Amino acid sequence: MNNALSQCPSSTATSETNLIIGSNLSSICYGIVVFLGFLCFNALRHHQRGRQSQRVRISLMSWVLATVLVGTVSQAWDIAAVTTVSTGESCEAVSLLENPFLTGLNVLWLLMNVLTDGLLVWRCYAIAAGFRRKWLLAWLVPLAIYIAMIVVGLVLLFGSSLRHRWENVSHVLLMVTFGISLFLNIIISSSIVLLLLHYKKTVTRTFGERSGKPYLNIMTILVESASLIIFSDVLTLIALLFNTLIVYIPLQTWSQIQAIASLLIIYQVARGVDYFSGKDEVAGSTLQNSSTMSVLDVKPDGV
Repeated sequence: MNNALSQCPSSTATSETNLIIGSNLSSICYGIVVFLGFLCFNALRHHQRGRQSQRVRISLMSWVLATVLVGTVSQAWDIAAVTTVSTGESCEAVSLLENPFLTGLNVLWLLMNVLTDGLLVWRCYAIAAGFRRKWLLAWLVPLAIYIAMIVVGLVLLFGSSLRHRWENVSHVLLMVTFGISLFLNIIISSSIVLLLLHYKKTVTRTFGERSGKPYLNIMTILVESASLIIFSDVLTLIALLFNTLIVYIPLQTWSQIQAIASLLIIYQVARGVDYFSGKDEVAGSTLQNSSTMSVLDVKPDGV
């Protein structure tokens, strides 16, 4: 360890090790994000079915590009911070990741959260809109939680800019933000699964048992992707709650895992993957029975 680093607090060596481990894991996750982004973009580019799907396809392609871009800048910032610590240029850099909403990474993390959770809120609305008005209530609760998360995130941004005054408050708000994200993913995933179960029941009753299989596949995709985000949120909350040095690792990988989970949903749904058999399967009979239904729209006409 060089002289500059040895003059830092005694916890710096352990912090540096955790930062490097977290950065390496984050880099691996970022590579997965880029790979999935390419697969999603390519799958969406070849997915053509109706005018409505065309608009959705272009919107999702833009979302994929924005998500990969935010992930790229976030990873670059992380590498720069870890490099500053490992070269002993600044002891202050060690604390940069203690609060992920500090200058630089703060906006990026909030943007990633808005993008990934916003995708699920939009998906919940798009599905609920196919029913009567009473079903729109199924997405109003997730929407309210989503707005609350953004508000808390913005307050945390302001608080972190006054870090010496708001240090304790920012730590609490940070845990609240991750808690809201965890709760939001559980609520949204549950709402979408319930709506899809209702769709599956309606379509199966009308067109037969096989026609409901795409909905079952999509529900499996949503549950597995939500589980990935929930697992990451739980690890981060535990690390923050006990205020351990290992907190760097889940914090550094959190935004990339959020992106991975959302990109998995887009990719698998866009290509109509059967998660149980692992084979591509577009339910042709169901698609023929409904002029507007597609694996991407996840909504039959007239339901």
